[in-house]
Amino acid sequence: MEYEKQDAGCYGDGSLGHSHIREKLAELVRPLDPSLADALAEDSSDDFGEEDEALEILGAHSAPGMVWEFRDGDLILYYDPEQDPECLVYESFPEWALSFLEYGEDDSLTEEEKGTIQAWIQNEFGDKNFTHSTKEGEDSFFSRCPEFGLASLCVTLYVKIMEEK
Repeated sequence: MEYEKQDAGCYGDGSLGHSHIREKLAELVRPLDPSLADALAEDSSDDFGEEDEALEILGAHSAPGMVWEFRDGDLILYYDPEQDPECLVYESFPEWALSFLEYGEDDSLTEEEKGTIQAWIQNEFGDKNFTHSTKEGEDSFFSRCPEFGLASLCVTLYVKIMEEK
C-alpha cells in the first residue's frame, strides 16, 4: 500500500495515551513488518526507537510529499509540498497575481498585468496543466525581486505539473 494525499489525517489520538499510539502504529505497520508490529503491540517503553522505525517504514510506503509525524502527541499523515521532489517552489510569487492564476481573470488587474502573468505562465509551463497552492498559514512578505513585475508583497507558491493538455 502507498499512502496518498487522500489518506491524510489523524491516525492516533495522543490524548488516549502512548499505548494507544503504539497500537495504531502496530496496525499500520503489520502488513509491512510483522515483527516490528509485534514489538509495538507489546508493553510500551520510554525508548521511542520502535516508533521512529515505524514512521520510517510508513514514510517509505507513502507518495512523494506525504509525511508521517507525531504532532502534539497525535500520529498524523499530511502532505508537505516542500518534501515533494516533483513540486516546483516559487519563493517570491506576487500576491496580486494569485486571483488571476486561480481563476484566469481578475477585474482589478490592468491588461498589462494580465499579460505579464500570462507570459510568465507560458514561459514556465508552456501548455502543461498544473496545480498550485500557497504555504498554509504563511503571511505575505515584501520582495524587491518577485518572480515577475515590480517589487510587491509575495507568497511562496507550490506548483505541480500534470499531464500535457
